[in-house]
Amino acid sequence: MSSLYAKEAIKDHSDRYSHFKVATVHPFPEKAALEFLSDITDLIVIEELDPYLEEQFLQLIGRHHLDVNVYGKKNGHFPVSGEYDVDAVIDGVNSSLQAMNADVPLLTHSTPAVARENIPALPVRPPTFCAGCMHRNVFYAFKKAAAKLKKENGKGTVFSGDIGCYTLGNAQPLNMVDTCLCMGAGISMAAGLSHTQQYQNGNYAKQVAFIGDSTFFHSGIAAMISAVYNNADITLAVLDNRTTAMTGHQPHPGIGLTAMGNPTKAIDIAEVLRSCGVDLVETIGADDLGECIDMAKKAIEYEGPSAVVFKGKCVGITKATGQYVIDEEKCTGCNFCVSQLGCPAIFSMSSGIPQIQDNCTGCSLCAQVCPSDAIVLREVLQ
Repeated sequence: MSSLYAKEAIKDHSDRYSHFKVATVHPFPEKAALEFLSDITDLIVIEELDPYLEEQFLQLIGRHHLDVNVYGKKNGHFPVSGEYDVDAVIDGVNSSLQAMNADVPLLTHSTPAVARENIPALPVRPPTFCAGCMHRNVFYAFKKAAAKLKKENGKGTVFSGDIGCYTLGNAQPLNMVDTCLCMGAGISMAAGLSHTQQYQNGNYAKQVAFIGDSTFFHSGIAAMISAVYNNADITLAVLDNRTTAMTGHQPHPGIGLTAMGNPTKAIDIAEVLRSCGVDLVETIGADDLGECIDMAKKAIEYEGPSAVVFKGKCVGITKATGQYVIDEEKCTGCNFCVSQLGCPAIFSMSSGIPQIQDNCTGCSLCAQVCPSDAIVLREVLQ
């Protein structure tokens, strides 16, 4: 991004600048950098976050005793924090040019069509699960199961999570993540809370922890062993979408492929949980909402550590299985599908009849919750 900002900033004077884009930082491309430095006397380093590239260039210049001046974060020409944009880059370049007394005209800001103070605010777009994400199904199932149990016996539920796609379960309308600290902490926090937190009438609230499949392997197993060892009354929901979705869809030990794409033995999460001493371990597909609610209720009601592995797909790496549409003749305009799920494929209309966009992936959750059976596959309506 910084490279693109730089290109846009100097577009009217590009003949006066040499532009070197560093696409890989580990290892730093020393040979290419040395070739670039051989033809210049002043270097302006534009990068967000820590001044890593600037430090690499300074070390390279020092090792080879090059007569090149460097302008960047370390000598105050660029901000050390915050997100860059073209205007920030222009200000940094101009500051550098003034410091070096260069015979180069200062860059100018493009005049916006509307004065900055009069620019309307962008529409609010809170982060949410992708349309068709299996995590939404599981969170909604636990939400319904917890509501049933509270109605039956008055016992509350606390939902612990951590860092991952499933952190987005904290947002409305799901509102299903009460804690978020670090990867794997959902289990250990739920275990700790199971011994300390009281609910109404002196009853302990049931603790439910959510964790992704990849996070389970690298930081969840030890926490689960500790929970079993310390007799924690918790339920673990493993959201197994068969990938490391948050950071780029890397494989993990449960996939059956190495990072190089070579076949390897797939480690079964349910078997690992049983070997940790969890007595109630179930595996279920995440598509059928009714079955998920029943399984969530069963696991929460179990006294002692319990776990359910919910298997589904990550829509970021799989193709859509179909698309759902609103049957306007059946739809009552209750907007239940919009208000309950928060799916980005469904939005309200002024007419009162919701609409489903083309980014629908066919997960069917909205069709399963619709009280009027007004959401059907596109082919059925046609």
